[in-house]
Amino acid sequence: MIRLKEGVRVHGIQPEIVFAIAVARDVWLRHSADELVVTSVIDGKHARPSFHYSGSAVDFRIHNVPQVYRAAAVIELKERLGPDYEVIHESVGEPNEHVHVHFRPREPYSG
Repeated sequence: MIRLKEGVRVHGIQPEIVFAIAVARDVWLRHSADELVVTSVIDGKHARPSFHYSGSAVDFRIHNVPQVYRAAAVIELKERLGPDYEVIHESVGEPNEHVHVHFRPREPYSG
């Protein structure tokens, strides 16, 4: 299950972030979370310039992943999304602990 935290806005989300959410849902469930909670997409206050404002970033709650599995969940998410995504486990051990993901292609597409 995927749930949006109250107030989260998704209008203008980029398809690459929709993909990241789907992958994260699978990873979270594999690591004993009951659901994936999206805590921010284009809403909230973020540093300028932030990938959030263009719909190219998402934040996920990680408190519902048991502590023993959190690092493994973040590693698996990084591996499954690949090098065009930055996956950052932020505020570890703090009340605002979460996972930030943004899409930034490493090399131009050559078709």
